[in-house]
Amino acid sequence: MCAEISRKKYDYLEYKDDSFDKDLEVFAGSIRELLRRVHVMVEKEHEEIWDTPMALKMLARFEGISSVVPNLDVVGKHKKILSRFLQESEKVLKLYNRLSENPPPIQGLPPISGKIQWARGLFKHMEEPMMFFKDHPDLLHKYPEGKEALRRYNRIGRTLVLYEIAYYDMWRKQNFFRCIFSPLGLHIEI
Repeated sequence: MCAEISRKKYDYLEYKDDSFDKDLEVFAGSIRELLRRVHVMVEKEHEEIWDTPMALKMLARFEGISSVVPNLDVVGKHKKILSRFLQESEKVLKLYNRLSENPPPIQGLPPISGKIQWARGLFKHMEEPMMFFKDHPDLLHKYPEGKEALRRYNRIGRTLVLYEIAYYDMWRKQNFFRCIFSPLGLHIEI
């Protein structure tokens, strides 16, 4: 459409010739239709995404066009993502409470290392969205959902780090005692 208008030769000083006005109106209509389609596509894509990190990545791509596309409610989408994050953090908390004594084994890792890796995986699942929110601090401090998300992230993160430290200390003490009680104190089992 743009190339078509730029290819035509218009006499801008001829006020009776309205061909440019008609072409400009057609062009403006095409732009409005394009913006409507982009808006519909963004809304559709955002509704179909059920994972917080994916929703954040998709929204980050479309934040730049929010000033051009009318009615693209970025703040509303941020609030939806915050509520999804709260739901996912609740799932992480329930999973931790249910499996913390006996987490699923990770293939190829010793039991204690597997437990530490399991806790790190849960923490990483919560950390990725929080890194996005870190770049948008007004979301965390302005809205009650943001304050609750920050509070819950800190509480669950602290618990997971303490879990990791406890199992690391247990592993370290086991290996220390193996070293002390080995013959001549020179043989270390890992």
